[in-house]
Amino acid sequence: MRNMDSAAAFPTVPVEIGLGGAAAYFLPSVTGAQSLSCVVQSEDGRVFVIDGGWGGDAPLIEEFIAGLLPDRPAVTLWFITHAHMDHIGALVEVMRRGRLAVQAVCHALHPPELWEAWDKRTDMAVYSALYRGFSEQDVQRLQPREGDVFRFGTLAFEVLRMPDPSITTNFGNNSSVVYRMTAGGKSILFLGDLGEEGGDALMRAAGDRLRSDAVVMAHHGQNGVKESFYQAVSPRVAFWPAPEWLWNNDWPQLRTRETRAWMSALGTDNYVTKDGILAIR
Repeated sequence: MRNMDSAAAFPTVPVEIGLGGAAAYFLPSVTGAQSLSCVVQSEDGRVFVIDGGWGGDAPLIEEFIAGLLPDRPAVTLWFITHAHMDHIGALVEVMRRGRLAVQAVCHALHPPELWEAWDKRTDMAVYSALYRGFSEQDVQRLQPREGDVFRFGTLAFEVLRMPDPSITTNFGNNSSVVYRMTAGGKSILFLGDLGEEGGDALMRAAGDRLRSDAVVMAHHGQNGVKESFYQAVSPRVAFWPAPEWLWNNDWPQLRTRETRAWMSALGTDNYVTKDGILAIR
């Protein structure tokens, strides 16, 4: 039986978009559930993570980063989009285990009283464990502002959107911070689980600045932003952090088929984590 906590359990899907000397890796969840876990390595070797997935995904992230940095595995900066378990669980577990150094975390999480009032899906015990981990592991916390750009040599992460607490519809997903990564002159837009309301607000604010070479599909590729949002982004490539059951629209309440039709109309090349580790260069 294969060890699903190991990167060796998953095939690698190479994707060439022209990131210069940088690379990005989308990891499937070992749980079989939806998740967002992206590991980025800059041209000079530093490692970054966007979200990370469930708590059960922590061993895979640790092993994968140890493979990139065998002498001293560490994460220079860990970016959080929002506080749902399939996005922050791995970071909480990585900090608890203490096997991988996390030097800093970039986040803009609402205070707990707003999550308790508007998003019953948030596990407040995990939310509390996140802040406890920051303290116990002496992790530097960076709280961004819209327009901030974090530069690491030729690699950059731009903050395109901050959470708006006045959007209480679909509160948790619409609390997503939106980041755009740029390397080698190519850009990848990370939407987290952004919903229609947050997407509409970002379109009004950003306009043509949304255009990006690639997009990470909102809410794992279903029931996220509108078709008009993807049209505004006009990506050549779409990355889907989605297991097979979600990609196949196995549950009637899913809207993956609808979103897939949108991206087909745009002519995007689609890469899905159901197929393995997406290795983008």
